[in-house]
Amino acid sequence: MFFPPKDTCLTAKNKTSCTASSSSLFYYLYVFILGQLLLGTGGTPLYTLGTAFIDDSVPTYKSSLYIGIGYSMSILGPAVGYVLGGQLLAMYIDVDLGQRQGNIYFSFI
Repeated sequence: MFFPPKDTCLTAKNKTSCTASSSSLFYYLYVFILGQLLLGTGGTPLYTLGTAFIDDSVPTYKSSLYIGIGYSMSILGPAVGYVLGGQLLAMYIDVDLGQRQGNIYFSFI
């Protein structure tokens, strides 16, 4: 399923300055997979137990509304997060280049 990283020297035009190297960054893929597994495990009770809790806690004629709001927010939340994250990527912030006033750096001004 997972393939080891290929040597980039095979596709380079200049093969004289190419040295074979093995990167340990490939193994961080397993950290991200573990993170996604933990995220899925933690989010599962929200959809299973949360829906049952809403159904038991509110009147019958309002439960479908609240369950619909909950599921629509679970769809709109990541979408808004991607859009907002994309907009925030356009802002360049470098904390180290802030204005120094006394012993405090004011980089957010």
